[in-house]
Amino acid sequence: MTAPEQIKSKEQSTCVLCGSNGTYLFRDLDDRLFGDSTGWDLKKCNNSDCNLLWLDPMPTRDEIWKAYKDYYTHSEQKNSVFYNGFLANSYLHLKYGYFPDFGVLRKLAGAMVYLNPLLKSEVDFKVLYLKSKVGGKVLDYGCGNGWLLQQLKSLGWETYGMDFDEKAIEYCRSQGLHVTQPDFTLLEDASFDAITINHVIEHVHDFEQLIADCYQKLTPEGVLVVATPNTDNWIFKKYESHWMQLDPPRHLQLFNLKNLSALMAGKGFQMEMKKSGFRIDAWATIVSRAIRRKGFFHYMTDKKTKLDLFWGIFNQLITSLMLPFNPRAGGEIIVKAKKV
Repeated sequence: MTAPEQIKSKEQSTCVLCGSNGTYLFRDLDDRLFGDSTGWDLKKCNNSDCNLLWLDPMPTRDEIWKAYKDYYTHSEQKNSVFYNGFLANSYLHLKYGYFPDFGVLRKLAGAMVYLNPLLKSEVDFKVLYLKSKVGGKVLDYGCGNGWLLQQLKSLGWETYGMDFDEKAIEYCRSQGLHVTQPDFTLLEDASFDAITINHVIEHVHDFEQLIADCYQKLTPEGVLVVATPNTDNWIFKKYESHWMQLDPPRHLQLFNLKNLSALMAGKGFQMEMKKSGFRIDAWATIVSRAIRRKGFFHYMTDKKTKLDLFWGIFNQLITSLMLPFNPRAGGEIIVKAKKV
C-alpha cells in the first residue's frame, strides 16, 4: 500500500487505545467531504472489549492541518430560531435551570418538549447537557466557529475555547470569544466547572492525554461532556464504507459507547450519563447516500435531494424507535462524567 502523498502519514499498526492488533475494515478511502487526499485505510481492533476503528497509516501531527483548509468551522454557523424560541427556552429552564423562574405556564410549555424527541435532543445539545451555573467557567475543546461558546455565554457561563485550526480561532476572536491554541499550559492555573469535547475527540492524536488533562483542569465535582460518532450505529452497518462519519483523514479514530466510557472511567471519571442518540442520523443518511451514489459530497456546496431528505428523516425515525430496545443504535455517543 502506498500512503497518500498529499498529507504525510505514519504507520499505526496496532490499536491506539488498547494496543491490540487490528484487521483492515476498508481500504483505499478518499477524502469525500473537504479535500482531495486519497488512499486511507481503516482498521478495526481485534479486541472485542475495544473494537476501536483507526486509520493506518495515520496523518502526522505536522501535516493534518492540510485536511482542514476548507473545513466548515471556518464560517459562521447560525442556530435555528426554532431551537431558540419559546418552547426551547422554557425547556432549558425546566430541565437545566436557565433563565429566571418562568411560572407555571412556561413550565408547562417546557414539559411539552418532552413530547417531541427530536426537538428535545436538539435543545439538549444546545447546552451539551450542562446545567445552569451563572459565572461558572466552561472550556470547549475544539470549539470550531464558537457556536457553543456563544450559546453558553448568553446563558451566563464564563467561556473559554481551544482549537487547532487557526482560521477558526481567528473567527472566534472576531466574535469576542476567548480562544487559544489547544495547549492547556496557555491557561496557566485556570480551572473549569465544565469542559466540553463536541465531535472533536475523533480528530485528536493523543486523545488519552486530552482526557487526563481535562480531569486535571476540572474543579472538584466538575463535569466533562464528550460527544462523538458511534461505530455501533445501525446506519454505519447499512452504508459501510460510504458512511459519512468515517471522514478520512480527519477522523483518526472512531469510538463506541463501551470503549469511550472505559477510557473516561480509566482516567478517574465517574459516569453520570452515557447514551447514543439519533440527533444526527438524518444528516448522516443524506450525506452517506450521496457518497454511495457519486463518491463524494462537497459539504459547503452540494445540495440534498428530496429523496435523500426522505430517507434521512425515515432513518432517523427508525433509530428513535430502535433506541428503547438497543441503546447503542444511535449515530452519536454522548458521555457526561464527573470528576471525583
